[in-house]
Amino acid sequence: MRLLPVTSWDDWAALATIASLVIALLAALIAWRQIKHQLVEGRRQSAFNAFLHFSERFLEFMELRSELKDRFERKDKDLKLREIKFFYQKYWNIQINEWEMFRAGLLPVDVYSGWLCYVHDNIVGDFRMGYFNADGQPGHMTARQAFETIALGQLMRSQPECRDFFKRLAERKHDWTPTHRPENDERLSARVKDMRDFLTEMRREYQIAAAWRLT
Repeated sequence: MRLLPVTSWDDWAALATIASLVIALLAALIAWRQIKHQLVEGRRQSAFNAFLHFSERFLEFMELRSELKDRFERKDKDLKLREIKFFYQKYWNIQINEWEMFRAGLLPVDVYSGWLCYVHDNIVGDFRMGYFNADGQPGHMTARQAFETIALGQLMRSQPECRDFFKRLAERKHDWTPTHRPENDERLSARVKDMRDFLTEMRREYQIAAAWRLT
């Protein structure tokens, strides 16, 4: 390769400028790779933190559920409807927060799909919580009633995207509710796959696919 002759300080300046641009471009490329790596690690850490956070909140919720059911079985007449409503408000606040993390691209589909199976059970299945009326007679609030009145009717009123998400979840086919969750049960595997397909569809609709490639 034949190099052009350098005959003046202007030529030297031009070469120095080109060299500086090449170095700057290389530095920018290296910086971008570092930033992208930090974004990847940051998203992974955020997803892991979200998993721990929601797992802890769900355990607290399950402890409350067990306590309320025990009080009803012991015929604790101080157990009133307001406590059952508070229980369902706590549950649906968790679900809304999980959806918000998914909407932000910080909750992996593989994790959320398993959690949504339980949510789907609670929307469609025959679950109920007991309490005692003012006259001491037992009453019940079903999970479906709580979904329609507390979740859709109250907590999600100012979040139309969230309302739409859970209404569409409620419309999906539900023909089997496990009494336990054996990992090798084909019916459970099929339900998890259906939830994964649903989330993949919503992810495309929310246009958050690019963010997910960083996780």
